[in-house]
Amino acid sequence: MADIEIVASDGHGIYLPQHVAGSCGAELFPIRNNPKNANQLKECINILMSGPTNNDYWEAWHWVLDNACIKVNRSRWSLYQDGDCWAIPMNKKGRQEAAKLFGWE
Repeated sequence: MADIEIVASDGHGIYLPQHVAGSCGAELFPIRNNPKNANQLKECINILMSGPTNNDYWEAWHWVLDNACIKVNRSRWSLYQDGDCWAIPMNKKGRQEAAKLFGWE
């Protein structure tokens, strides 16, 4: 499973989204790059950085999981949470490995 990377462990508990926003925020980009999504992502990161007491915290986290990716050089990685938060390459091999690891088959 070398192509799938753990971003944050579930040991962060309710602070996991805040941790991901803080550690990956500069690399987070909307999957569909348009001004509306870029603005929404900035807003979500700000909400996540404010912490779980923000009423919109979980809604912002779900938006990030569904609509954002991590960009490293030319590679894009989607985020997936099953307790831990994972980065999955947005290519065929990454999807196949994720399907095996997470039982999506």
